[in-house]
Amino acid sequence: MQRLRLLALLTLLSLLALTACAPGAGVTDADADAGSADTAAPVEGSDTMVIRNMGNLTSWNPALTSDGASIQARDLLWPSLVNTDNTSGAPVPGLQTWKVSDDSLTYTFHIRDDAVWSDGTPISSA
Repeated sequence: MQRLRLLALLTLLSLLALTACAPGAGVTDADADAGSADTAAPVEGSDTMVIRNMGNLTSWNPALTSDGASIQARDLLWPSLVNTDNTSGAPVPGLQTWKVSDDSLTYTFHIRDDAVWSDGTPISSA
């Protein structure tokens, strides 16, 4: 009886392994072309952008963001004065250029003339 159970278990595991390793149904070239055409076509008149995020936002305050989901939302909503180059890690100007005083106590940012807030109001130092 014990051998019969062992044989049944081994047979079941073998079938499971073979099924898992079998190739899928596959997608024909016609199906692939049709799918890419549907997803690549722009939507006329749409002013909504949907972004998938795998986490919950912990804060909408850009100064308090520390988790991945909140950082992604912050980066999409609020432009930064200084960004970081992904390959070198060097600082890159976001809204224009900056200058650091000789004593490194004063940072002066020069903002682009065409920079605007999210509502379209021009950004100025006044």
